[in-house]
Formats: sequence, structure tokens, C-alpha cells
Amino acid sequence: MPKMNLLFYYSNSPYEELKWAKGKTGGAEISLRLIAEKFAGRGHKAIFFSSTRSRQIGYHSVHINGVRVIHLAAARWPRNMALKLKSKLINFQNKSFLKHLVKRQKIDIVYLFNTQNDLKNIVPTRKDGGFKIVQRMAGLDWYVEVERGHEAKEIEGLLNHVDKRNYITPGLFGLIEEKAREIGIRLSKKPSFTADIGTLWIKQEPWASPKRSNRIVSVAKRMLNSSNSSRMKNCPGVRLNEF
Repeated sequence: MPKMNLLFYYSNSPYEELKWAKGKTGGAEISLRLIAEKFAGRGHKAIFFSSTRSRQIGYHSVHINGVRVIHLAAARWPRNMALKLKSKLINFQNKSFLKHLVKRQKIDIVYLFNTQNDLKNIVPTRKDGGFKIVQRMAGLDWYVEVERGHEAKEIEGLLNHVDKRNYITPGLFGLIEEKAREIGIRLSKKPSFTADIGTLWIKQEPWASPKRSNRIVSVAKRMLNSSNSSRMKNCPGVRLNEF
């Protein structure tokens, strides 16, 4: 496989160990991080870009596990500024930075998840670079937005602007098609594939006894609390690898 320049884009940064990358982190962010690190380990150039509010305003860049992690902290606008205007200014800031990033880094593929904000920010940069967009279809955020009153045609246009769709389960394909029809969205046919990344089970030696620790469960620390961490550590035949 030829080496590629990949941009992983999600507004919230999953790199919580960095003080300047603040935001709510869930399974989507963690999955994108793991995928980015996997590609970096195979020799591809992987960049993870995020943009959220932070105490340290400005541009930050660091390398973690082979991935170049870039964070753009949104400027702090006056508190009395209208929320809609503030959002427009922040989106303009993100679009301008993304336009510069994809062009300078010669990005081949942009991999993202969120439809309403992230996809909306990356689509205008297509004319400045010949990159492809792959969307992770792991939820129904776009469906919720339409139910809340967002224009369905705009969401439809964004969803149909991607080049390939990554469904995380076979059943999700049918669910998304069903929900799209329900709110009047027509999804154009796009190349797709089903794949996901998550908990990794690694067999280290033949199974002999439940008392022997011959399975490793790799779990992000942020997904554990003291209760379930204790239960997993005490589970016979399992060793917990927290990262």
C-alpha cells in the first residue's frame, strides 16, 4: 500500500493528557485516535486536528505515538456577543486553518465523524485540494439535528458530499438508511466498508486454566472508573492493560 497523508478531524480532542486539549471525550474520539495511531504505526503520515475552547488560546502541535496532534484553541470573543455570531466566527477560524492545513500537508484522505460541524467545515476546502473524505458512520447525530429543527436538505448535501462511508457494524447500514428515509433525506450510493476498532484481545499462550493470566484487555483509562477497573483486574484469566 502506498504511503498516504491522512487527516483525522474531530472538534473534541481525545488527547486528554494535553492541558490545552479540553473537551468532552467519548467513544468516537477515542476510536479516531486509535485509528490514527494504527496508520501512523504502518508508516503513513497521520495528523489529528481538533478545535475547542481552551485556556491556552492559539495553535499547538505535538507528536504522540507517531501522530502529529494539532489543536486550534478558539479565540475568546466578548461574553455579550450573540451566540450565533460567535459560532460563525469560530467556524470561519476553523475553515481558514483547515484550508491551509490540507494544502500545506498535501492531505490525501480526511477521516471524520461529526456531520453538523466538522463535515460542514471541511467541505469548502475541497476546491483547494484533491483529497477524499471518509465519514465514520457510527451514530445518528445528523438525525437528531434534523429533529431539532435543522434543515434536512443541508444535512443531506453534507452526507452526500463524502467519498466513502465507514459503517462500524453491518446492522448500522440498514438503520441509517431507514432513519434517513424517515426524515426525507436521500442518501446517494457511495462506496462503503464495515470496520471498527475497540477493545483488543491478544492471545499470548494456549488456554490452560482460568487461574492463568493469558488474555490482555486493552482499555483507555478514561473509559474506566474505580469500580469496573477493580472488577476487570480481579477477573480470572485476564490482565488489564490501561493506556
